[in-house]
Amino acid sequence: MLGVIPARDHVYDENAISGLADRVSDALRNAIDARPADPRPLALGLIAALAQMPVVDALFDSPERREALREMTFCAIEPILGLHEAIQKHLSEMRSGGGCGAGGCGGGS
Repeated sequence: MLGVIPARDHVYDENAISGLADRVSDALRNAIDARPADPRPLALGLIAALAQMPVVDALFDSPERREALREMTFCAIEPILGLHEAIQKHLSEMRSGGGCGAGGCGGGS
């Protein structure tokens, strides 16, 4: 995924996932504090923030830091903004009863 997770047969390696989570957290904190941040983990963190993943909320418990993260996502590159729009559209459709298509959430048949 984005060249951040080492290629191997299984992705559920606890150490790999924990290490990636630490890198993402560090990158988000560094970016918010105006320090240099590794771009790949930062991109993953911004995607997690846009997806409203609980782990991101847990990292940023103060309203000021959450707002800084929100502003950062809106200043991000166009693909992340496009992803934000797609996620918001999907959430809106799910809340209005549109749900997932016939293939279910995640596609397939």
